[in-house]
Amino acid sequence: MILFNGKYSAEEQINIYGEMIDYTKQRLASDNIVLEDVYSEDYNFETADKFRNAYVNIVRLSKALSSGVRGEELAFRSLTFLDCNARILRSVQTPSYNPQLSVEHDIIMITHKAIFTVEVKNLNAPKVIITEQGVMIQENSRGEVKVCKNVVQQSRWHQTSIRKLLQGTRFEKVRVVPVLMFTNDMCSFENRFSDDNNSADFCCCYRATADKVIHNCGYSQCLTLEDMAEIEEIIKSASDSYSPRGYDLCVGVEEYTELLENFIEEVKEERKRQEKLTSCSVDEIRKYLSSLLISHNKN
Repeated sequence: MILFNGKYSAEEQINIYGEMIDYTKQRLASDNIVLEDVYSEDYNFETADKFRNAYVNIVRLSKALSSGVRGEELAFRSLTFLDCNARILRSVQTPSYNPQLSVEHDIIMITHKAIFTVEVKNLNAPKVIITEQGVMIQENSRGEVKVCKNVVQQSRWHQTSIRKLLQGTRFEKVRVVPVLMFTNDMCSFENRFSDDNNSADFCCCYRATADKVIHNCGYSQCLTLEDMAEIEEIIKSASDSYSPRGYDLCVGVEEYTELLENFIEEVKEERKRQEKLTSCSVDEIRKYLSSLLISHNKN
């Protein structure tokens, strides 16, 4: 049994899911159960279906979180190379409407023109659409559609939070620009919200086209290096006042381990049943052959 309780960062959750996957493989191997057989649905009883679905879910969660962390790292590197004078912060928290809560930013980039709050998306979907209402929709290669959250609304929260933080300072008029950055260059996006609403306060880009949004944005405001450093300190100080952001696990660890153990027990029972049937069959064949031999001898 493995136990995890509490809230965890993305990196911590990746490690936990990795431990769960390793634990699963060890437990199955200890009872000579091949994981590939589980996937191929060689076990077709109800407990096997439940365990198989739970295990697949954990693997998907692990891959999704790993992809997100990898995407943020790629975005951070790209923005760092883009402007050596810019101030770039990762996983930053700024005040929410509730003083006890915070808004989390993937990346905040402070340049001489503006402050950019960057939401990073590392998606495998070949096609993404931002609707007129700001909702992000993913479409896979089979044409299946997945409706995600309202990314424009989320960007407004990020934007408002930074403005609230700078309110009352000499930087309260500095432009704050939300950016949605796609780190998978093979993902094709269509931003209908920006096109139809002529909104300059919500931008989409790839890593390779971030310079068009950030450097060639046309904003005239000019911050000095000292200004940028002061804004960075304000944001870092605010972020440090919050505890590191943690999230609940998306699976019940105790329930999962119970499913795993129940599955293993049922496999054992099934094997015993098969062995018993095999044994009975062998006995029947032996009896049949014996009867044939006796009959032959009589003749």
